[in-house]
Amino acid sequence: MVMKRNQMANQAVEIIVETSRCRHVVSILSSESVLAVDCEGIALGVEGPMTLLQICTYSGDVYLFDVQENRELFSEGHLKIVLESNEILKVIHACSYDSAALYHQFGVTLQNVFDTQVADTVLEEHNGRLLVSSLDLLGLCQKYSSSKKVSDYKEQLKIQYSKKDGEFWAKRPLTDEMKSVAEGDVRALIPEVFEKQKRIILNSGLQEKFRERVSEIIKYYIDDEVRKHRYKRRFIIVNQIIDSINEKRDTRTVCSDFPEDSDEYEALKRIDYREACIKSPFIDRLKTESIL
Repeated sequence: MVMKRNQMANQAVEIIVETSRCRHVVSILSSESVLAVDCEGIALGVEGPMTLLQICTYSGDVYLFDVQENRELFSEGHLKIVLESNEILKVIHACSYDSAALYHQFGVTLQNVFDTQVADTVLEEHNGRLLVSSLDLLGLCQKYSSSKKVSDYKEQLKIQYSKKDGEFWAKRPLTDEMKSVAEGDVRALIPEVFEKQKRIILNSGLQEKFRERVSEIIKYYIDDEVRKHRYKRRFIIVNQIIDSINEKRDTRTVCSDFPEDSDEYEALKRIDYREACIKSPFIDRLKTESIL
């Protein structure tokens, strides 16, 4: 463990604020074929402001672009070129909010993305799952790599910025803990997680389905029709599973009878409580139990 931390310490981590420096770094990144990317912000999304963009090279060098201090890094600094390049593959975990912020706030449309959350979903569906719960980054690393790589501060700071301090990622200067989390979130994705998922997708013949799902998640907060289509697909699946529970399960069944990694448990979590009430008193009770 000490050796791994020392190796990480020897790799470059640089905070980029100046436009001229950004252009120079972009010229370096443009020679890469694969980059890991992540974004931080305040309730990041369509309106939630992005404050930081992280990029990691395959060799582990990390650049933290402070877009809160200099919004011109995307245009004048040429970050937009990297993110919209079809020649550079961007490995991102659960990119829908990142994509929304980039598009609505900076006019950047992500291209050529390998979404590790989507990859996990597609692989689980290939193994028979109908509804797949989202993995956080730590869970992803535990599933697809031999080392977590995420920062030791991640869980601690996640509680802080999600529950106690909504302005957390707007604080400047960046603390050592903030930098540790930011760099860990991109270093965790490549090469091991990405390479393993890519290999399984290729061997399973899932490339086309994966590309379609990634395109869908990129556009989720950009194109209303894409969002409606995705919602309809999920709605149909959830209702099919709930109807199966209603028909096949004894009414003495309780929510805890379903394993937490089962489609039934996931469907009970996702169905709206008003819809559950309409289905039957049995489903209504199971839904209440799932909430409790």
